[in-house]
Amino acid sequence: MREVFWGCYENLINILQAFILVATITSIYGVKYWKKKPFLTVLLGTTVYSILLILSNHIVGFEGFGIIVFGVLVGIYAIFMLQGKWIGKIPVAMVETLILIIVSTVVSLFTCCITGIDGEMLAYSICIERFMALIMAQVILALCMRIFVAVLKRQKNPFPFNKNEGSIFTLIFLTSLVIFFCITQTVFTQELSERNTTRLLCSCGGLVLLNIICFYMLNDLTKKRKIATENLILKEQALYQEKYAKEVKQQYDEIKRLRHDMKQQYSVLENLLVQRKYQLMDEYLLKSIQGINSKESFIYIKNEYINAILNRKINHAREEGIEVSLNSIEEFLGVDEMDMCNLLGNLFDNAREACVKVTGKRKIELNLFQDADKIHVEIKNTIKESVLKNNEELKSDKKDRDEHGYGMKTIKEIVEKYEGLMDIWEEGGKFCIGIVLYIDK
Repeated sequence: MREVFWGCYENLINILQAFILVATITSIYGVKYWKKKPFLTVLLGTTVYSILLILSNHIVGFEGFGIIVFGVLVGIYAIFMLQGKWIGKIPVAMVETLILIIVSTVVSLFTCCITGIDGEMLAYSICIERFMALIMAQVILALCMRIFVAVLKRQKNPFPFNKNEGSIFTLIFLTSLVIFFCITQTVFTQELSERNTTRLLCSCGGLVLLNIICFYMLNDLTKKRKIATENLILKEQALYQEKYAKEVKQQYDEIKRLRHDMKQQYSVLENLLVQRKYQLMDEYLLKSIQGINSKESFIYIKNEYINAILNRKINHAREEGIEVSLNSIEEFLGVDEMDMCNLLGNLFDNAREACVKVTGKRKIELNLFQDADKIHVEIKNTIKESVLKNNEELKSDKKDRDEHGYGMKTIKEIVEKYEGLMDIWEEGGKFCIGIVLYIDK
């Protein structure tokens, strides 16, 4: 009866631990499914994790193995069930695992020092010391996780790792985890002197401290790298904004010139009318209309900056023999005008540069439309050869790559700013980009 009660107690502790850890990472990222009932996602994660943790402890016989199970399961749970990018979820899962290791180790050492109980007996026997240690560990774990969540929510992007940086951190953590378990299993299963046991446990503490230092160093270097990249992107955006201002001025100067020309034309028409030279008037009017048609705007948007950049880009493309097909709304609501200029300018530049390389028919198709809470942008351009096959990462092929190649990064930054989506594909000899920006009207 005693063993049954104790088994039920330990299973309840495992379930509580699972709930604390799953609820923590869920509160950080938010659920992907069942958004109106997020507790269902937490309940599912807690149930699966608890079952596998209990099974692993019974099968392996080494209680610490459950931490490895947690590290894997919480990562899988976060990737498939929570919002956000996977590259940021893995470090959070690892830090949670690290906190669990620290709490378990500190509580075990504290209990052994206070009560004088042997470490192996504390880990495997049925005793009041283990009963109290398990409760103490869960209370401290819950408090630590609350602090962890509060710290993360103060930061917009606490773990800005890319794939390489995330892989380095993962490798360091997993290697340390294996060493940690080897040491703790040796301490709890082998008969060692008190001095050697202390040395090994101090080594575990040093290993944990080393991981914390490595994490903060890597995190700091990553943030500096991201700041440097953002500065380069901002520099390019500033250049684009300067270009947009010049293009607006050019259009304004063109309008002034047209007004001046129209005054002269009215004067000529007035003289012809006075002289009753109606045939000459017809010929003169026909020439004037043809001249205006050759300079007319191809699109009208209720924003002078977006209007200017689109018309200049379209004119430039058509001067290079590129056919342009455009379908657009007249007004963009809920999005910053300079963000829209940067987005459309970079998309059109990339499309035009790709079309220039094509020897046959060249065409750019741009579709812009908006519904209740989204702006849709779709652009297609003819290509000489498959871009996704030959340049999957979409790197710039210009000679001075250090000064170029930020167009696509700028596009991605704007998409992320509006929590949008971007899809890239190829069809019928065309390179296609589809973008959705979510807006608050």
